[in-house]
Amino acid sequence: MALQIAPKWTGKTYLWWLGANGLAELLGLGATGLLGYLLISRLGDSRVLLFASSMVLAGIIFEGVAVGLFQWLVLRLALPKLKASRWIIATALGAGVAWLLGMIPSTLLSFEADRAGTSSEPSLTMMMFMALLMGAILGPILGFFQYRVLRDFSPKAGFWIGANSLAWAAGMAIIFAGIDIAFKLPYAPVYLALSLILCGFCVAAIHGLFLFFIVGRCRTNSDSVVRP
Repeated sequence: MALQIAPKWTGKTYLWWLGANGLAELLGLGATGLLGYLLISRLGDSRVLLFASSMVLAGIIFEGVAVGLFQWLVLRLALPKLKASRWIIATALGAGVAWLLGMIPSTLLSFEADRAGTSSEPSLTMMMFMALLMGAILGPILGFFQYRVLRDFSPKAGFWIGANSLAWAAGMAIIFAGIDIAFKLPYAPVYLALSLILCGFCVAAIHGLFLFFIVGRCRTNSDSVVRP
């Protein structure tokens, strides 16, 4: 199949990508975190399953949709045939599965703590290790759902899965560090908001670089055409 160079993923587009992802994480992950805070305030440590299921739904509705929408607004500059509905749905589904798997360890630990009647906070070193591991494992899940859309446009789309592993390993480390710092200082919401924006910037900075390679070689067929 013939290929053509599509020089639309430029430095300017990359900067738009950084801003879009930073704003999306601030709004989407911020709304999800706010809901989690309100649920904990109202429910306490009881009803763990209700809290976990609510966070998964919030991850789909708030973060998944916000990230999908803001990413599409930039991606369409390079992939004009990319439909908003496909990208947003893929992102929301990926976010939902990632949130579901991500909530399992903390939910099981909560049940175990309730059974043992104890509660202990992990060290910062352990938290950062967990953050890196969680991002490296859950990032490709989000990337896989988006990859299924990107593969219609580029034979190099498979690299998007690995890109999300690297990106979200760094992103989750920033979020965990931001949470730890925020609750030790006054004006916690400000530090949390900054950490979410920084997370979005960092994630976008990493997987946005891969898009120079992925989007740069696109299929030229009747279904998805990218014109220079």
